[in-house]
Amino acid sequence: MIVLATYLTNTDELTQIASAIRRITNTNNTVKFPYVDTINAIVAGNWKYDANVLSPSQIIDTDCTAIKSSAFSSCSSLKSVSFPACTTIESYAFSGCTSLKSVNFPACTTIKYQAFTNCSSLTSVSFPACTTIGGYAFSGCTSLTSVSFPACTTIGVNAFFYCSSLTSVNFPACTAIGDRAFINCSSLASVNFPACTTIGDHAFRLCTSLTSISFPACTTIGDYAFHFCKSLSVIYLAKKSVATLSTSFAFAITKITSTTGSIRVPSSLVNSYKTATNWTYYSNRIFAI
Repeated sequence: MIVLATYLTNTDELTQIASAIRRITNTNNTVKFPYVDTINAIVAGNWKYDANVLSPSQIIDTDCTAIKSSAFSSCSSLKSVSFPACTTIESYAFSGCTSLKSVNFPACTTIKYQAFTNCSSLTSVSFPACTTIGGYAFSGCTSLTSVSFPACTTIGVNAFFYCSSLTSVNFPACTAIGDRAFINCSSLASVNFPACTTIGDHAFRLCTSLTSISFPACTTIGDYAFHFCKSLSVIYLAKKSVATLSTSFAFAITKITSTTGSIRVPSSLVNSYKTATNWTYYSNRIFAI
């Protein structure tokens, strides 16, 4: 365990400490920051981790409330981070941390643009307090299999683009899924969005493992939202009003268009759906729940 317990704000001092840490070898290659001033000096933009100088495998800080832009980007040796007091993760903060496997941010409410993009060793993430996920936040996290965001209300564009190992997602509070949010998540088989009202353009395009989905609160489905979801055979839309379908291609190249596929809606709305704009294309596949 390596502890930085000195109040540091000078770049030269930080560089010297980093060089010293790099020369230390032990089985618990950890950097711990017990004072907020230390970590803030590093993440405020005055200085950032240089993978060629400082290469800890684990970073712990109990006081830091924000990780600034690019603070740990491309730290290829970093495997674990814990910031229990952090509420905001800025853009590119951990982008390209290809060895990062474990993250602990129980208080984080905001994850910004490309914060974890291309963290190809992440397998599972849970952010219990996060309400907003920025664009491309987890894009290219090819080992990510499951995510849990119980408080998240908004998912940004391309947030999980090409998370090819992602099998399940749980967003019980999410109301808006951004454009291309889950595009090309080819292993995605289970989704939970009970509060979602808006599904963005291309949101689940090329999610070839999806077979059945339910959006009980949905009011708007964007262009090509489920295009090329080749295994998708049924969608349940339980809201007591007809959802807006932005294009007739939303379910193109899915099993919904086949004789075995179906779009399930409240019985009182079956006829309304069949005659609504763009839904007419699927009129012979619309049935009561």
